[in-house]
Amino acid sequence: MSHEAVTLVKSRAFGSVSAKAVALVLADYCDAEWSCYVGQERLAWEAEVGARTVRRILQNLEGDGLITRKARYKAGHRTSDRIFLCPQAIQSLPARLAALSEVKAANERFIPATGDIHTGQSLAGESLVSEPLDKNRGGVCIGCEGTRRTVDDDGFVAPCPICSKRVSA
Repeated sequence: MSHEAVTLVKSRAFGSVSAKAVALVLADYCDAEWSCYVGQERLAWEAEVGARTVRRILQNLEGDGLITRKARYKAGHRTSDRIFLCPQAIQSLPARLAALSEVKAANERFIPATGDIHTGQSLAGESLVSEPLDKNRGGVCIGCEGTRRTVDDDGFVAPCPICSKRVSA
């Protein structure tokens, strides 16, 4: 696997999720020469798209100069092409690195909230800062629908301690 190829593909905008998924699978199979022999069925399965979509995406990537293909034959039948990624052409695509500035730092690293590490925001980007509420009120958990004490000592609603979902007041 070429880590450089995967890193480059991940950092660029391909214009569609499907094209990026196919490019990532290709990059994952690349050798030191930025080439691979992955078949269309394997590409479709790993990128979670249809075989016709893979053929269309490969034609578009080749037409845009992002890949080149060399047909291979065995016993008179065509087998999987040798596909070369073109790093200079991929490098010319718009960068996606600007989005990293919007990710909140967690413990001095840029990572999303997973529940194991508190980052101050949910995966949906909404704030996890609790809302003020009367200390004597509890709430009903939306996730497990059980009544939990959901107000901390400062009067803020906290996520359910059992299922970690937000609690309605």
